[in-house]
Amino acid sequence: MFLSYVSDQGHTFLDRALYLPESWTQDPDRCRRAGVPDDIEFATKPALAQQMVARTTDLGMCFAWITGDAVYGNNPGLRQALEAQVQAYVLGIACNESVVIGTTSLPASEAMAYLRVTDWHRLSAGNGTKGPRTYDWAVLTLSAPSPDGWAHRLLFRRSLKDPNEIAYYRVFSPTECTLGIRK
Repeated sequence: MFLSYVSDQGHTFLDRALYLPESWTQDPDRCRRAGVPDDIEFATKPALAQQMVARTTDLGMCFAWITGDAVYGNNPGLRQALEAQVQAYVLGIACNESVVIGTTSLPASEAMAYLRVTDWHRLSAGNGTKGPRTYDWAVLTLSAPSPDGWAHRLLFRRSLKDPNEIAYYRVFSPTECTLGIRK
């Protein structure tokens, strides 16, 4: 696994960790044959990510945002650790991952019922290898802002080619962060 830093100036690798499935760490002979050090223990990918972020921030590195896919976004321990550091994040989640709106807990896919047609905005996610990556985006606030102005949100990304193809992201950020819509 790798921890990378990305900005409009470029990108670089900051840290890495060896992920081994639990079946490997429970087989010391297999690990020795593969040259895996004896002190390596099983750790989930989110736990390794949390360790890499901690090592990097302990060295004085600051991140505007932490991003990752659903392997990381579905992990409450990683999210809680980032929130304890007041670290903004956008992490993918599965469509059946539970979110809480007010006092109602429901799958992320059902939270779309709270959106209005006017909540969707067509925005670019930048250029990819095949040209512009444009999607429809909507955001739903999940929690009242904290006293220091941070909130939890659910971000939706809808494909233009197939409107049934929706990606879901948990967001933790200052309340003044928006989709960047100019009115």
